[in-house]
Amino acid sequence: MEASTGTFNIARAMNKLSGVVACVINPHTTRINETKKKTDKEDSLFLARLIARTPVEELSLVSIPSDQEMANRETISYYQHLKKQHTQGINRMHALFYEKGFPEAGKAYNLHTKGGRTAAIEKYIGSDRVLATTKRLLKGYSKQLTLLEQQMESEDTQFAKIVKQDDRTAAILGSIPGVGLKSIAAFIAFVGDINRVSSAKQLASYCGLVPRVSQSGQKNSTGKITKEGQAALREYLVEAVLTIQNTKFDFPLKRKYLEMKQRMNGRKAAVAIARKLVTIMYSMLKNGTVFFVEKEEERKAIATYQSRKRIKSLGGYYKICNSCKEYSEMIEVTNTLHSNEIGVLKFI
Repeated sequence: MEASTGTFNIARAMNKLSGVVACVINPHTTRINETKKKTDKEDSLFLARLIARTPVEELSLVSIPSDQEMANRETISYYQHLKKQHTQGINRMHALFYEKGFPEAGKAYNLHTKGGRTAAIEKYIGSDRVLATTKRLLKGYSKQLTLLEQQMESEDTQFAKIVKQDDRTAAILGSIPGVGLKSIAAFIAFVGDINRVSSAKQLASYCGLVPRVSQSGQKNSTGKITKEGQAALREYLVEAVLTIQNTKFDFPLKRKYLEMKQRMNGRKAAVAIARKLVTIMYSMLKNGTVFFVEKEEERKAIATYQSRKRIKSLGGYYKICNSCKEYSEMIEVTNTLHSNEIGVLKFI
């Protein structure tokens, strides 16, 4: 079967049947179909011919997630749905203020908080009877946003439960400045066992952080990122990069981002550094190391940061380290490495 909505549930159910082996293949495999038609019938025929001439071990297969992994992904997706609704609500409030001649309301007050919304409504709308309907609508949107914020807050507990399922991954990824609860939870939910991934490039492609490549004759060109794969994971990785710039100490990954930010759009620079971050994560998980830098003073700064780092709904990062049985071994391996031994660690 080609990977699509509901495919994994069907594959897991079929694999429980005696004598049945269900495989899920990468959707890119079907793109080599020469027919100009794109129908379910044509795809099924193509897959049947592909299986007939290709051994299963040579197919571009997609790992079938377990029930627990599917539940984790549903949790992440639900939070993304709430977040999208929250953003839409904020935009509607901005539009109402703008329509009534108060475009500065969103800048003067933080509409992402209940207090900010209430203050903005009282400041710009007040008790003006002409704007009574607008005030009623704004208060309605504010109540909806408050409810969504409460739901989103409760989902942090579910994110924490996901992180606790894999203390090794949490200890490794949590050592990276800027990487927090949601980034770690999304990685565990959508990637899982790093041994499923054969290379850092494949992982970056899975996250949709590789550029589109267009080839015609002898001309090759690259465009924007593909945005294929897991959008939630990609979003949290980019958010992690944006958080890195707010750290109070200097280290290579932060310097690289600030340097690129001077030459291009900030969001574009964050996406580029997110690609490097994925490569670093892959290497760390494969080799069982924590975040590493060369200069001694930078190591001390990062060690201090890690000792004080708190992860939402989980407490101090050190608690994750203490619960991870492999952490002392990770530290030992990390301390014996040099940047030229694992090329990815020298990412500039």
